[in-house]
Amino acid sequence: MVNVDVVISSLIAQAPLVAAAVVVLYYTLDRKIEDVKNKLSKEIDSVRGELGGRIDSLKEHIHG
Repeated sequence: MVNVDVVISSLIAQAPLVAAAVVVLYYTLDRKIEDVKNKLSKEIDSVRGELGGRIDSLKEHIHG
């Protein structure tokens, strides 16, 4: 039969290692997510600027 006390004590013994792994993964992923957000923000700003220039050009062309 499985000794529940042994299983529980084994899980408790591994808790600090699991917590450390979760913290490392969180900070690693958080940095990567921030990098992606910054890149997307720059790309969106670039597209907005390009579209704004094209719209201004079209308005100028239409209104002479």
